[in-house]
Amino acid sequence: MTSPYDADWAWNQAAHCYELDGQLEEAGRCYANARQFRQAARVFRAAGNVRATAAMESRAERYTVAAWIYVHELGDVDAARTSLQADPLSLTPTAGTELLLGRRLVEVRCDLAAGAPAETALPVLADLQNYLATEQPPIRALHVEDWGIAIAEAANRFDQVALTFAAALRGGDPAAGERWRRWAQDRYGQRIVIPQATPAATREAA
Repeated sequence: MTSPYDADWAWNQAAHCYELDGQLEEAGRCYANARQFRQAARVFRAAGNVRATAAMESRAERYTVAAWIYVHELGDVDAARTSLQADPLSLTPTAGTELLLGRRLVEVRCDLAAGAPAETALPVLADLQNYLATEQPPIRALHVEDWGIAIAEAANRFDQVALTFAAALRGGDPAAGERWRRWAQDRYGQRIVIPQATPAATREAA
């Protein structure tokens, strides 16, 4: 008699049990065997296994996210560029603004990690700021604001950090102000006062 439960179901149940028991590496392995790659990435992240997290993001076909993890968290430029090459769709006109921008951010992060001058980052940061200021906020599939902030820091261009947060505020994301204040507190140990921004949509309607 054939069981109604396939192997993926069994692996998924095993993963759930391991996760409840706090055995996150085993949970990640089982989620991967169940082809639940996003779940596997999540528990590997919780376990602190960054390379396995990137590998699972790649198997989930989130190649740009995987590439960011490889270059920014692991310093593995070659693995990051290989991950980007696995996703030719992100280069097509139908990919969408965010995915194209995300790919460019990862590419410039690779360039900086390989020793490119800080000015290399400025064109893509300008495009990111324009995107944040004009697109209605979020939900965003990629963490493009976070990536832009990280790139500006890697380039030691803290003016670009401020411009990125300000762009998000102009785009109508009120939480960007608190993120900006938190960044300044962590970086400089002081609380900054941020002027109230007028969202782009409100300005255009006026």
